[in-house]
Amino acid sequence: MTGAVGSDFFGTYLLDSLKSNGVDITSISQTHDTKSGTAVIIVEESSGENRILITPGANGSVSPESIRPSLQSLPELIILQLEIPLSTVVSIIELAKDKGVDVLLNPAPAVPNLPRDVYKGLQHLIMNETEAAILSSSLSNETPASDEMGKGDGVRATDPSDNMQDLCNRFHTLGVTNVIITLGAKGVYYSSRHDADGAGESGLVPAAKVETVVDTTAAGDTFVGAYAVAVVGGGRMEGGKGLSERFEGVKVEEAVRWANRAAAKTVEREGSMGSIPWGDEVDQL
Repeated sequence: MTGAVGSDFFGTYLLDSLKSNGVDITSISQTHDTKSGTAVIIVEESSGENRILITPGANGSVSPESIRPSLQSLPELIILQLEIPLSTVVSIIELAKDKGVDVLLNPAPAVPNLPRDVYKGLQHLIMNETEAAILSSSLSNETPASDEMGKGDGVRATDPSDNMQDLCNRFHTLGVTNVIITLGAKGVYYSSRHDADGAGESGLVPAAKVETVVDTTAAGDTFVGAYAVAVVGGGRMEGGKGLSERFEGVKVEEAVRWANRAAAKTVEREGSMGSIPWGDEVDQL
């Protein structure tokens, strides 16, 4: 993992927590002149839904120059969000393309007018329906996705499949291979395009059953992480073998289903990092 935290309680606590969970923190810098990025999370007890207020802090100091050394040893997949400067995100994506490394972009928090070059050759784009609406509204002069997906509270669609594929096609046209849109209680819509003729797969995966929704914080992050584990071959939950067996030839739909179940585990617990399940807690594919 690469990034930056401050030399304060939050920064030290985060680094210790990551390290204790087996995350390599050698590429995370600790600044002395900027406080750690923080988030205030407000959870509605009746529904488990949340609102998050973010202060970027040290995240805003992450520059292309500070990231490049950590990419000398190329990974199989780079996961990016938009909580660091956009110029840094664009620089990392360009470097990854030059080196032939796949990128998974989770555009959170979403920004309008994301440079179109970001989408060209992007392997995985994972976003919720609000983020999808924000990004798609600036792609063309057509009706913004927020109008197509339904008016009212947020961007909700009565039947997600009615317009999800049209929305995904906008991103495919720009060069994205796999587009995944999480829809909360309605499930996850995925669309994959493997060649210039548009061949691929798509569909709506229903939401995994949950006994009680306690806290939706970190559900999206859990989904992204579990999906990434599946697509790079992190391990197959089969026969009690845990993560020692590889995902071999896993399809996007299978990765989505596994990530969906992982996120379902998360929402049954309170908190953010502490609510994220280990791989062996998630049902097999």
